[in-house]
Amino acid sequence: MPNPPVLVVGSGHLAFRIRQLAVARGHAVVRLAAGELSAPAGDESTFDVLARALHGIDLAGVAAAYIVDEHDELNLALLVTLISLDREMPIVASLFNENIAPHLQAAHPHIRVLNPAKIAAPTFIQALDAPVRHALRYTPREMPDEPAAPRGDTLIRRLVATFGAVIAAATVFFHFAEHLSWLNAFYFVIVTVATVGYGDITLLNSPAASKLAGIALILLSTVFIWMIFSLTVDTIIKRRVQRSLGRKRYTHTGHVVVCGLGRLGTFIAEGLLAKGERVVIVEK
Repeated sequence: MPNPPVLVVGSGHLAFRIRQLAVARGHAVVRLAAGELSAPAGDESTFDVLARALHGIDLAGVAAAYIVDEHDELNLALLVTLISLDREMPIVASLFNENIAPHLQAAHPHIRVLNPAKIAAPTFIQALDAPVRHALRYTPREMPDEPAAPRGDTLIRRLVATFGAVIAAATVFFHFAEHLSWLNAFYFVIVTVATVGYGDITLLNSPAASKLAGIALILLSTVFIWMIFSLTVDTIIKRRVQRSLGRKRYTHTGHVVVCGLGRLGTFIAEGLLAKGERVVIVEK
């Protein structure tokens, strides 16, 4: 006696694999894909569309139903519709949101709700420690050398170095031109650059060359200070914005990179953290 047929509702890889396994075990498969459901017409509701599609199937001869579409909303609507049509049929449903499972199981004694991401995550985590036994079946062509990493912005460092050279040159000039000690010459240059001007050392009675040098020092220091200040603030703000967006440089070693924090990635990351691993998540 042949095995009774099973109903597989949904599209995607999970539905395809369930149909394969059912056929391999001798079951006929009654298939209903999301693309086969027509859009509601007129005053028709989504429930009416689903009920009409399911009414076209001989539910009395179906041993069990697998509702495994990739979208929770459709699976939930199909569950409610199927419960209203047949309260005895065993139903296995895929729902990534497990919070509603107890309510569905209370309404129907033969419902089993499974979360594919939660089931698959431990397999991914265990694969982390599994030895890799695959051997290359081809000889890879020689890879070109990676281009050198671009150097960071050195403008601020160049400005600071040039500004320091200007201060040093001005100190030497006023030491010899104004016959100041090295400390007094450096002090005069700093108060001039900082626009403090205590008045204890002035160029009032100095020769024209010293006055012109003082004017040049004031103008240059104004330009350098504002450029250095502006670029520094810009760099700080950019780093804070990037950090707030999650973009930051990591220096971890021996960590696990999880690409994608969707339904499956969330369970994998939680499992890795529970295992004591350090995790870096890449998410668009």
